[in-house]
Amino acid sequence: MLKNLASVVPPLLFAMKEVTPPYSNASVRTNSGDARGIIQATRHLMYKKQDRTPIKLRLLKVVHILIAAWGIVLMALHVNASIRTPLSECATKVHPMAGVLPSCYVVNFNCAELGISGSKVDVSKRWSKFDRATAQTLRLLHCSALEFPTSFNEFSGLIQIEIYNSTIVNWDHDNAITKTSHPDMTVLYLIRVNMTDGLLPPGLQSLDFPPGLSQIYFCETNLLAFPDDLDAKWPPGLGLYVENSQLAEIPLSLARLRPLYLIAGGNPITQIPAELFEAVLTYLTLGSTKLTELPQYVMAPSTTIYYLDVTNTEVSFFLSWIDALVEDMFGVMPLVAAGGTPYCSALSEALNGNSENFGAPFQDGYSPILMNASQQNWDLLYQAVDCSTNAGVTQFPLEWWDTIYGL
Repeated sequence: MLKNLASVVPPLLFAMKEVTPPYSNASVRTNSGDARGIIQATRHLMYKKQDRTPIKLRLLKVVHILIAAWGIVLMALHVNASIRTPLSECATKVHPMAGVLPSCYVVNFNCAELGISGSKVDVSKRWSKFDRATAQTLRLLHCSALEFPTSFNEFSGLIQIEIYNSTIVNWDHDNAITKTSHPDMTVLYLIRVNMTDGLLPPGLQSLDFPPGLSQIYFCETNLLAFPDDLDAKWPPGLGLYVENSQLAEIPLSLARLRPLYLIAGGNPITQIPAELFEAVLTYLTLGSTKLTELPQYVMAPSTTIYYLDVTNTEVSFFLSWIDALVEDMFGVMPLVAAGGTPYCSALSEALNGNSENFGAPFQDGYSPILMNASQQNWDLLYQAVDCSTNAGVTQFPLEWWDTIYGL
């Protein structure tokens, strides 16, 4: 059960895994999680790094990771309690006196059970039966043509929205998620969701976006791109999942958001901006994308990052700017996860004594640590790179959601 709990929210639990060489049989990976509180703590701890000895730096990183992991477990227990609510139209009802609408803290709005597609008329009619201001969680399930009515603005107590196995056909600016109407919004899930033309609905692009909405999850969606002005709308420092969707690139606007973590595996991504590595990013996954290389040049690499996943991509080399990031994690855990890449295939040949390079001569600009396969450098390679294969298709607990919410 704890494995499922840990995977409900993102990636800091991963950091507790045993640190192992690239080809160790003992390599362990854990699905990951996150919490609003640990985002605040991690932000505070990682924005600044004063001069400390290497040992103290390593100890500090481990302490940060352990504190974060404990926060994850607590948050996961809360999410698990929420996600186990029975699938009725309105859970946790409070029945008031006659003539007053009942309170409904958790709205499980299942279009399939209600026999509707999700039109504005049908949705508005059913939402009118309870006090929308008391709802804290809104779940929209199995809606084939979901439209958000004006009454969405009356959900003033919302903390989280979960949309699953649905197609959003109309979510306009007038009925958007806003600080004015939804000041307490914290978490948004779009799981197995299609959007018109694969674009972010206007309802998720308000200039009055809630600043506390710090965790946004997309998984198995048709999302093609983010708008160029995303950083003018969404709050900086959020945590973002965009797994198994249709993104071809990470836009500069997303880098300008300075996300605390970015989970982008399973997209047809071919390029990412260098600016992504110059912010306060702590955790970046690009596994199972179409990536062939990382940015050529990063002006000021940030050492806040402690995990970079390029597994099952075509990455075959690393450049020198990554060395500062790699060295910062020595003695804690490997920074780079690269199982299933040409790089790890070449590294395997070198560690087996079949080659002293990575299939090509060392070139200017290459990483002196990651591109040096001489036996004298093996210890550093063991500390820097994990070539084991990641388990699972997504870091988001998709199978769990399918079990609970599936038809």
